[in-house]
Amino acid sequence: QFNVSRDRMVQCRTYRDIFYSNIVGLSGSELTMNLQDRIPSKEDCINIQHFYNNEEVMERFKSGIIENTVDYRSRQKDNKLHWLHAICRAAYDEVSGDVFSHTFVSDVDIEKKKEIVTESVVNKETDFIITLDK
Repeated sequence: QFNVSRDRMVQCRTYRDIFYSNIVGLSGSELTMNLQDRIPSKEDCINIQHFYNNEEVMERFKSGIIENTVDYRSRQKDNKLHWLHAICRAAYDEVSGDVFSHTFVSDVDIEKKKEIVTESVVNKETDFIITLDK
């Protein structure tokens, strides 16, 4: 949970050991820099900058856009690159008067790799496709 109005990460819960969770107290720019150290793609770094940028989150919220998503690859605690899908939902807290960003990050590595392989095969002339799952 990120307090957009005060530019501060106030809460972080992880349900898998692979995710980094030492981000409470960071500002939006600190959070972005923390993430960029683990993101190998320049394009993904730029997308993450826009996704987590405090001013842009507030602009989207004020214009009625309360949900935003981004897919990116990031190196996690297991030292492997994982495809991640992040959904950010902004909401106004009537008690404090602040805008909060609730971000949910899912590891979609297997699904994304299957999608990439399928797209690469479909874009070529192919007679048949065999997929093997564990």
